[in-house]
Amino acid sequence: MTTIGVTGINSYFAKTVLPKLEADPEIESIIGIDITPWKGPEKKVSFHQEDVRKREVYNILKNADMVLHLAFIVDEIRDKKKTHAINSDKFKAATGWQPQYTTEEAFRDFLKSVK
Repeated sequence: MTTIGVTGINSYFAKTVLPKLEADPEIESIIGIDITPWKGPEKKVSFHQEDVRKREVYNILKNADMVLHLAFIVDEIRDKKKTHAINSDKFKAATGWQPQYTTEEAFRDFLKSVK
């Protein structure tokens, strides 16, 4: 059985994959993290309202077998440092997770695996 961590679990991107994760019998639980309050009905999700730039995220995700980092800024904002911090730097520093793929590669591979 597998535990999946999903950052940005309230995002559009997460909402497109959550039904597949929820339906997969190999996935026992989903650790959901978002800065906004939980919006979903999924039963496998244990939700944590937290900023992915905070060190507490490490403790929340430490038992995950895999993490889908979907908490990222898509729209253009003026603060480029904040964008980069949320999209990669602070998340990696807070969790110690080192991506095996770029977000685009991992997401594309993941989508292929759940079709």
